[in-house]
Amino acid sequence: MQRVKEFIEKQIIDLEEFDYKIEQENEFIYVLFSQILGKKIDKELTFKLFDDILFYHSLNYGWKPLEKTINNRYFWIDLLF
Repeated sequence: MQRVKEFIEKQIIDLEEFDYKIEQENEFIYVLFSQILGKKIDKELTFKLFDDILFYHSLNYGWKPLEKTINNRYFWIDLLF
């Protein structure tokens, strides 16, 4: 769960008005957003560690490793749209 928290905090470090909580169920880690950029929202994002690599699950693009910084775009696409 710590790796997901660090990833989220790194992504929104200079942004305000984000509210979220992190939950873990078995090997899956869920981030539940209730506010994004000041807008009330109900959005759930899924993460998982595979072989010590943090992956994000995009409904449109499948599992993406977040250690490749270019793949954080899938996180932002799903978060904002």
